[in-house]
Amino acid sequence: MRIKIRELNTALAREITMLDHKSAECQKWLSRFASYDLADFGLEGKGYSALTAQFHCQTEFLRTQAVLFAAVKSGDEKNRAALRQLSPTEPDGSVDTDHLEKLISDAQQKIIQSRDMRDRALNLPKSSQDDSFQDSLVKAADKLADMCNASILCFQKDLEKVHHYISISPTFYSEVEGMSRTLSRAVAASKAMAEGKHADMSWTSDVDNRWRAVIDKQVKKLLTKEEWDAYKKATRNGWQSSDFYQAADKQGRERKNNKVLWKAMAKLPAWMLTSEMVTAAVKAFNSMANRKYPAHKPDIAALQESIRSLFASDGKQSYQGGRRLYGFKKSDLLKAMSATSDLLIQKLDMPSTKDSHHDNSAWVSSIMVNNLLHMAERIKPTTVSPYANKFDTSIWGSQKELTINLSAFYPTNSLSATARLLTILVEPSLKDITTADIGQKGTAKSLFQTYMGMSGTMSEILNFAAHLQQFGKKNDKNKEDDKNKKMLVAQDALKDVTIDNVKGSLEHFLTRLLPQSAGGGIALLFLIQDFASDVIDRTYNSLKGMNVIDLTDAQQIYDSNPVFKNIGVIFNYDHIPQSLFEDYTMTQAKLFMRPSAKADIESVIKAYNKLFPKAKFSFRMLKNTVESDPVNIQRGTGGSDLKKTYDFIAWCRQDADLVYKNDYSEDGNFYEAGTPAKRPPSNYDYFTELRKYQEFIPESDFKR
Repeated sequence: MRIKIRELNTALAREITMLDHKSAECQKWLSRFASYDLADFGLEGKGYSALTAQFHCQTEFLRTQAVLFAAVKSGDEKNRAALRQLSPTEPDGSVDTDHLEKLISDAQQKIIQSRDMRDRALNLPKSSQDDSFQDSLVKAADKLADMCNASILCFQKDLEKVHHYISISPTFYSEVEGMSRTLSRAVAASKAMAEGKHADMSWTSDVDNRWRAVIDKQVKKLLTKEEWDAYKKATRNGWQSSDFYQAADKQGRERKNNKVLWKAMAKLPAWMLTSEMVTAAVKAFNSMANRKYPAHKPDIAALQESIRSLFASDGKQSYQGGRRLYGFKKSDLLKAMSATSDLLIQKLDMPSTKDSHHDNSAWVSSIMVNNLLHMAERIKPTTVSPYANKFDTSIWGSQKELTINLSAFYPTNSLSATARLLTILVEPSLKDITTADIGQKGTAKSLFQTYMGMSGTMSEILNFAAHLQQFGKKNDKNKEDDKNKKMLVAQDALKDVTIDNVKGSLEHFLTRLLPQSAGGGIALLFLIQDFASDVIDRTYNSLKGMNVIDLTDAQQIYDSNPVFKNIGVIFNYDHIPQSLFEDYTMTQAKLFMRPSAKADIESVIKAYNKLFPKAKFSFRMLKNTVESDPVNIQRGTGGSDLKKTYDFIAWCRQDADLVYKNDYSEDGNFYEAGTPAKRPPSNYDYFTELRKYQEFIPESDFKR
């Protein structure tokens, strides 16, 4: 047998490279499949959810391919490792067992010949004068025999290696052979799906088990020992939110944030993340935001620590302004958590804003976390001036962990209040270090980045924004409510400090005070504020700032409007960099609602278009218009989408023009068919609860 070591090794190396490429393609498609959701295209409901789930089911076929590629690669690597133990015997780098056996046979013949030569030398007649010739012949024969024996040992070792290679070679690809039945069933299932038939997917359990082993092998290469231990412990626990974070409780359990696990997960590519892992991470964030002990307020210190950990090192370094800079990138876990948070919010019931004692904390904390995750996702890489003759783009930090200072503002007077304001300050200590990018006004941008966002119900966050806008303006001291002059600052959630009579704007306070605390763990800011509508009513006429008037006008439009009673909202102000809190009207919104809420709105839109055919209104128009310009909803003119949207939501709030469908008696009163309803519901309530108002019919549909 002849084994061409060099050629086989080259072929295996080439195949391993090809398998790596194929695996990378699989991983890329697995990430795409995992994030694909028809809801992202506005296609929501049970039917579309089922289609999305069926689409996600296709990942099992991709996983099967990935597992197969990994098994073949593992076999190739075992093959190469065994090949490295073989010794070439031929000029072309191959090993030939027939040649080795012939070499051994030839050496054995030479030993026989050397022994014969030795015997003949010993039998030569001795010379009385000199026997050195005889001794030389004996020594030469012995040396030849020793050399042949040594050669035989080497040849035999080489031959044994070949025989060992041959004997173990069937095991190289045993894993691939073990998958043969699963592969056959997978092919049959894919064929059935292609033909629209029922597909037996029971084979996926075998793939999932093999997939986990493949993942673990890859994960271990990426993590430190401490991180790997934390990862394995969470895997054994089945990935619970408590693996990431445990809140303190009254029984004496101390708060614990597993920073090691956060850092480990931030290193993993998207295709290694499972839905169980990501969901546990999001729920851990929700627990931090909804901490109830020792005080009913978010654990901002834990949220800040965790959000920092979601930015992994990209290995880049630079020097700017005498400072060493370290490069960071957003982890795939951050993106996955944002998407999962979107889905989890849709499953929560909207809070009750009417009952001040109702605990809305679960929904409020979830949408606050969603706001935080999307804010972190929007942190932008920047390009610094050339260092070592090259421009480098990254999210630059001053330390080996990205400095993100997180602050939260929220009312403390009521459990039912939903409004939350978050600020993110990224590397405030680098405020004086500029990038290679030029801003809109021709000035160099700073490496220091600021982000702000609000979350809650539409009415409450507009109310909040109006108060914040007012807070930044000079007001008549005799008219200003004392509550607007106090701010409670809690650092690391340990020590609260009340600041009275804050001078200057909120912008001044944040942009001057917070950067000085960079890395010091700014944990929490409470803005003590009364969110009752009567405060707006009392101060409305005395407010001179147009921004405040715009905000309060918008708040009054949305307040108690039935269209928005089941919609959560996030405002972001990222498009006003370096000018926090200058103008709260310049915002973009993001709407959240359950599929059932969307279905209700669509049914009302259908009725609206029937009554007003020229309107040609749509849910997409409503969503896009409100998200792009929520504050100026009342400013639309002509046939603009803004005007159409305002007309629709105003109509929804109006009393429905209803009449009694038939003669009707109630509480001793008789109503003739066609009589206008005495206490009609709003248009929105009527068209979403038709069964409740069966005795009525729209006046336009009544036939006299």
